[in-house]
Amino acid sequence: MTVADPHVHLARKAARGAIALGIRQLLAHGSNVLGGVLLARLLTPGQFGFFALVTLFLTFLNIFGGTGFAGNLIRVPEEPGLRTYRVIFTGQQILVGSLCTAIAFAAPWIASLYHLADHGTTFFRLTALSLFFTSLMVIPQVRMERELEFDKLALIEVSQAVSFNLTTVLLAWKGFGILSFAVGMIVRSCLGAILANLISPWKTGFQWDWPLLRANVHYGVALQTGQVLAMAKDSITPLFVGLYLGSTQMGYATWAMTFASFPIMILMPLQRLYLPFYARLQHAPEALAHYLRHTFLLVNGIAAPLSVICVALAHPITRLVFGEKWVVAIPLFFCFSFANLFGPSVTPILGLFNALGKSHTTMQVILAVMIMTWIFGVPLMIHFGLMGFGFTIVCTQFVNIWLYWFVKKLVPVRPFASYWPAWPLSFAIGLGLFAIESQFPARNLVVLLSYGAVGLICYLGIFATFFQNRVRVALQLLRKNA
Repeated sequence: MTVADPHVHLARKAARGAIALGIRQLLAHGSNVLGGVLLARLLTPGQFGFFALVTLFLTFLNIFGGTGFAGNLIRVPEEPGLRTYRVIFTGQQILVGSLCTAIAFAAPWIASLYHLADHGTTFFRLTALSLFFTSLMVIPQVRMERELEFDKLALIEVSQAVSFNLTTVLLAWKGFGILSFAVGMIVRSCLGAILANLISPWKTGFQWDWPLLRANVHYGVALQTGQVLAMAKDSITPLFVGLYLGSTQMGYATWAMTFASFPIMILMPLQRLYLPFYARLQHAPEALAHYLRHTFLLVNGIAAPLSVICVALAHPITRLVFGEKWVVAIPLFFCFSFANLFGPSVTPILGLFNALGKSHTTMQVILAVMIMTWIFGVPLMIHFGLMGFGFTIVCTQFVNIWLYWFVKKLVPVRPFASYWPAWPLSFAIGLGLFAIESQFPARNLVVLLSYGAVGLICYLGIFATFFQNRVRVALQLLRKNA
């Protein structure tokens, strides 16, 4: 299929943005994984369980300190004026200021709820302060996303990830306990705000215009509500698991979720690209369908081998990388890994909804998953313990079958078609790796890395040999002159 020339230039710019985001995620996620591994070795499962709460607050920072209300400014075709930026910034700061104040006053109560006798109140108040600093990135971030300048955003976010993990691990090593997480979030937020405003400066100011704010808030509220609901869904780990099953079980759940989500987390920054890119194509349905299909092929082509290889080599990876104390949580990891079958395609679908102005649809989908998570999760965990959480994750994935059907009504695409050849090929390679490792166990990291490398090389070699047309499309897009 040939897509009109005006869209090729946009697609090429988006492809470069995808590369920048991919490099960003490799570096940032590598920093996060290394930090998680070091913390897992430095801390007990109970102490490491607190990391789930920190992750929840980092998500909170990204929601209320990120684009939020300004999300509509990324989607609209016309470049917003300074007045519009200032009005949205003012509305966002009013919200963030209210939240910071509420968290500061509620800090003692929240600390007592989690039985944090030492520095618990200080932790939550520092977290509130980091929320304020994060909100200062809003307008520069919106401007960079509108122009698909993800290379600049990648620089900022890699710096944030490295600074957070470096600060947290060093302070934890020095014995600062939970305060190491709080200080890490402060450093991360401050550095991000400084870099964002240096790279994309704007004439910061406050201005009030309720009709203008309301016109953008309608979309932004639905977008943020969807993000809050997603956070509420994910909060079952630090809230119910932590309070009902205890911090040790929360630690196991956090570890299993972190390990299983590794392939999806590599792709998650691309969701930043979906909204501005698909929004530019919203009035060109043929081009939109074309690039959405290629998005599905790309994300499944990346996630499938990583997911399956991690499952096939789960036992040696756990023992050699994380330590024997986490082996007990491997069955939970297998349940969480089931979500990787749908996650790669679901994220661009939700980005498509937002780009088409259907943020309320995104909100409804996330609400359905959140309700299912809590309705199934609580009774299953009461009956089966921590494994009930794993069964819940498996059950909620079937919502995505309806989502696949629904997106076909908007755009002529078939998400399941993009599973070929990535998933069948990955399953075959994973089965072979599992059989080989069972006969010749990996007893050190060198052997383990060799098994993983062989699996990836086989996947790439077969893909490049028998599916050259798909590789050629991607290469042509990157090489095509603007």
